Amino acid sequence: MAKFKGRGFLLQVQTDDSPLTYATIGGFETNDLTKTNESVDVTDKGSAPHREILEGAGIQSKSVTGNGFVSDDAQFQLIVEAAEADTFVILKLISDAGDTHVGTFQITNFQRGGEKNGAETFSCTFESSGQIVYTPPA
Repeated sequence: MAKFKGRGFLLQVQTDDSPLTYATIGGFETNDLTKTNESVDVTDKGSAPHREILEGAGIQSKSVTGNGFVSDDAQFQLIVEAAEADTFVILKLISDAGDTHVGTFQITNFQRGGEKNGAETFSCTFESSGQIVYTPPA
């Protein structure tokens, strides 16, 4: 069974749409992806004692979180500016296995901090807006 490198789990931001170009956001130390499928409970008296869920009816969403070290990387600055302006960004998350998730996200949380003898750090959360396209490994 193959194992995959965490450093190969990359978060990229769209930097141009003609031609379509993505660039890895500098400074990230960790990235996480969470997919949520909201369930719609349609249990009735005929279902008892078991719950029934309506297939394909709930809201689907994806959240991407990350943290790392503040950088002068141009893509990191693009994220900072999008957080300040409350604008959407188009993200591409690539796993070391080769699958991708691409779509529009809003930065819902952006935090920076620093200790007296450490590097300046940040953490952020991106929430999906609209369909996120999943492409399995080739």
